[in-house]
Amino acid sequence: MNRDWRNIARVLGFCTLLVVALDVESYAYDYSERMAGEAVLPLAYPDRPFVLRFSRDDLLEQPVWSTRLDAIIIPKSSPACVRVGAEALRQSVLALELGQPGIVEIDADTDKLELTTAGGDVVLMGTMSGSRLVASLAQKHGLAVDDTTMNGDGYIIKPITESGRRLILVTASSERGAMYGAYELEERTTKRGIPLLDDTFVPRVRYRSWALHTFVDEPYSLIGRMRLNVSMSFDDYWPGTIFYPDFPELGGEQKREYILSQQARLHEKFANAKKYGALTAMVINPLGFLSCASRNNDEEYRQALSKAHPGILATPGGLRCNLCPSNEATRKFAVAGIKEFVETYPELDMIILQFSDMGGELNCACDKCKNYPMVDRIVDYAQLAMDTARAVKPEIRFMMREHALPGMISMQQPEYRTDPTVGFREITHRLGKDMEAIIMRLTTPPGGDFQNWFSPDSTMLGQQVPLYFLFHYYEAGGPGVVAPLSPVESHLSWALPLYLEKLRTFVQPGQGLIGCTSPVAGMEVAYWHPDLDAHKYIRNWCRAKYGDDAGNYMHQALEGTDKITSAFFLQPSCSESYDMYRWGPYGKPWAVDMAPFAQIGLTGPVDGIASGGFMMAHAPQPEDLQKATPAQVGKWLERFEVREAIAIAERAEAMTAKALKAQPDEPELQYLARVAKATNQLAHLFREYHLALVQANAARNATEGDGNREKLIEQSRSHLKCAIGYSAEYGRIYLVIINNLGSRYTSQHLLHPEVDGGEKLQFHRLWWDLSRTYLPTILCQVREAAYLQDKEFGGQEALAYFDEQMGLNAPA
Repeated sequence: MNRDWRNIARVLGFCTLLVVALDVESYAYDYSERMAGEAVLPLAYPDRPFVLRFSRDDLLEQPVWSTRLDAIIIPKSSPACVRVGAEALRQSVLALELGQPGIVEIDADTDKLELTTAGGDVVLMGTMSGSRLVASLAQKHGLAVDDTTMNGDGYIIKPITESGRRLILVTASSERGAMYGAYELEERTTKRGIPLLDDTFVPRVRYRSWALHTFVDEPYSLIGRMRLNVSMSFDDYWPGTIFYPDFPELGGEQKREYILSQQARLHEKFANAKKYGALTAMVINPLGFLSCASRNNDEEYRQALSKAHPGILATPGGLRCNLCPSNEATRKFAVAGIKEFVETYPELDMIILQFSDMGGELNCACDKCKNYPMVDRIVDYAQLAMDTARAVKPEIRFMMREHALPGMISMQQPEYRTDPTVGFREITHRLGKDMEAIIMRLTTPPGGDFQNWFSPDSTMLGQQVPLYFLFHYYEAGGPGVVAPLSPVESHLSWALPLYLEKLRTFVQPGQGLIGCTSPVAGMEVAYWHPDLDAHKYIRNWCRAKYGDDAGNYMHQALEGTDKITSAFFLQPSCSESYDMYRWGPYGKPWAVDMAPFAQIGLTGPVDGIASGGFMMAHAPQPEDLQKATPAQVGKWLERFEVREAIAIAERAEAMTAKALKAQPDEPELQYLARVAKATNQLAHLFREYHLALVQANAARNATEGDGNREKLIEQSRSHLKCAIGYSAEYGRIYLVIINNLGSRYTSQHLLHPEVDGGEKLQFHRLWWDLSRTYLPTILCQVREAAYLQDKEFGGQEALAYFDEQMGLNAPA
């Protein structure tokens, strides 16, 4: 494909055209041109994230092993992943005109390098168990290659001389590891030649998969390139992938066409994973009894199930899809589902059991269940599921997701309330080695053992519970405002340095490992390289995406933006990444009617936002702030000056504007420029709003006759007026974004991912949270403050000014 066609594809935004036409497995990269992207990911993620560890100079200044490659040798019995790695290397060598290598296949029992090829420099790929020649050379050169030493899929790249011929040996304990070694060699090959690598690499993280809650499957073309060794599927497939013939009341036969299409979809996903040597895993709640074709809570299926199996529904019923754990029909249901699933998908390697969320929580208050402790229920049904699956496939493996279980256990069994680890220690002790590990989620907002991205530690580390941590930053998972750059939906915030710090904490020996990825640029690389240079990486990332000039400006825009989020974080009890102290009474309805916001398209549940505390960008005022006197006001004013955050926000807007000027036709930079401007408005809003609040409190608490009172009132009015101006501009920016997104996505996409026509909900989460949480919460808080300031201090009509600025025609 010539450069003109590349430009046309890029301008049109069809990054998939580049990927399809160029084949992400088939060309080398040395920064001589813009990197192609994978369009299924937010903002067309670069198709070679691992090469971005290196700058152009790093790649071009490597020592050269050879300027020509004559052959790539692999065993005849090599699986697909070894062939993928070999072909990637071959295609890059061809593209860079470094020879015309063929892929030469040798017998697995050959132990000598004979004149298999025409001579010259060659690469030999394979595993110790798959090739006697590889094993003999590895032994001869003292290479330790086994599962423990390589942590599953590490690799060794070793230049050696054998039988008078120079060769590079690429070996590993697993075929997947050999592929990764070939990728490393290929990604660092440039027009100067094949690099001289003498490298033993062992990944720090045993399991790595695509993020669980993105509602986007891992990109088929990138699962190998991103070193993902697990293809994990969540319950958007379950239970609409099996028929439940023993439970016809769930409508399996009536939905045959849909279920078969779901099965084909999952088989395709698993087949792609196998191509790259990855394990296949499914998160399953064996008691989730939603209808066979829907994740919805259809009452007709509940009633049909109850009629066919009296007593199967949990007590009390409600709308949750819970079954009574003490009912024999429930056990039959769990057995039927697991058995059918493993029989339907023989390629499945691992089941991750989940007994919470979307129903199936094992909660029931019937007389029998009152004498059936929660830990016993979890252990019994986990063992039942494992025994059932292993009767079909003995080698299948199991983990358990902790999602909400610590809370459920502690609520029902007082003896386990001391800390989150007690119940899981008992569960893992009783299940033994049958259960490989517990998966915990590192998340923001609330994540049980982890509260948010500022949490320093986990109480479950080092507590005799085998753990794998799922890095899942909720705001990034949807994909966030500027994901993969930002995990925060209200403002620009580059969090990779913070995530790396947390990653390095949790991968220390004896503390458990971290599995899975997070859609934040660099994290999938960091699971192999926890010591990743975040700034170098993101600078290369930006240059690869936007070109040198725009990329350098964009990197400067991002630097330090996590400190904006730090400034916005008010207190540990608030789980959000953006908090404002509520001017009115926390947890109570808004002091003024917020219905006028419907005039500008904010029709979300603003009343619920006022009284709710989950995923809401507001916090209760501390008592000492409420009681601040004029003499004490100084410390609070200093707290909310947030000078560093303001300076960073201003720089981010300026640098992003320069990036856009350098590449004015780049859609992503057009979007990022708006986000950066909104971020700057929000930082100023945060400051002015809180300064006004502090001065209002001090005026309220002033001694009668204190001359400072009127001065404080006037200062409060002035700051609040400024806050209103900033909030109006922030609101206008995001209303445009919300309206654009709202025309493409609805809430139905969340429940029915299959209806999106393949777009994979890239921006649904952003639309949902912006329109129903962040923007209305922030605007409602400022409008409430204007109303309360008018009511208490009179003077300027702040509410009228707010409504005028926002374009509301609401009565005062």
